[in-house]
Amino acid sequence: MKDILRFLKYFSIFFSISILFEIWMIYIESEYLKSFLKSNILTILLAFLAINTATLGVIASKIQEIKTKFKDCDFSNTINEMYFSLKEQVVLLIMNIFVLVIDDSKLICFSYKCLIVNSLLSSIFFYSIYVLWDTGKAVFVMTTLSNEVNDNTTT
Repeated sequence: MKDILRFLKYFSIFFSISILFEIWMIYIESEYLKSFLKSNILTILLAFLAINTATLGVIASKIQEIKTKFKDCDFSNTINEMYFSLKEQVVLLIMNIFVLVIDDSKLICFSYKCLIVNSLLSSIFFYSIYVLWDTGKAVFVMTTLSNEVNDNTTT
C-alpha cells in the first residue's frame, strides 16, 4: 500500500507539471513533443527498463561484494527500493499502452481528451526519466560505499 501511495504521489507531481507543460505547448502552437512521444515512447520506455535492469544488476553485485566482507550489513531497504524501481517502470509501461490505446480509440471521446492524453504521455515519460536518474544516482552511492569499504579493509 505504501508503494502505491508513493507511486501515486510522484505520478501526480509529474502529471501536474505535464498539464502545465502541455498548456504552454498549446499556447506556443508546438506539437513536437506530442508527435515524438506518440511515435517513440514505447521504445524509449523499454530501453529505459533495459538500462535500469542492467544498472540494478551492477548495484546488486556491489551489494554482494560488500556483504561478503561485512556479513552484518543490512541492505533490505536498498533491495526493496531496487524492486520498487522495476515495478514503477513496468506500471508506467502498462499505463503507456493503455493511454495510447485510448488515444487511438474512435469510440472513447471526452472533453479535453487531447490535453489529458498528451499530459499523461508526458508525465509517464518524465517519471521514467526520474526513475532512471534515481537508479543512476544509486550507482554513485554504491561506488562510494564500495570504495569506503575497500579502503577500510586495506588499512
